[in-house]
Amino acid sequence: MNKLAKQIEQLNQELFSQLPQEVFEVFGRSIEEIKTKNIEENSIQVGEHMPEFSLF
Repeated sequence: MNKLAKQIEQLNQELFSQLPQEVFEVFGRSIEEIKTKNIEENSIQVGEHMPEFSLF
């Protein structure tokens, strides 16, 4: 299990007892969507340079 997946699992466990079931279900679907996009693997890693960009 990669680092992001472990963090997500830990967050799920902590939030389960604190959130109403409906909120937890919506939150869970959002987490699954993030997992399927492989954000951790596709993001800039430590030591890599940011690509040039403009805010205009």
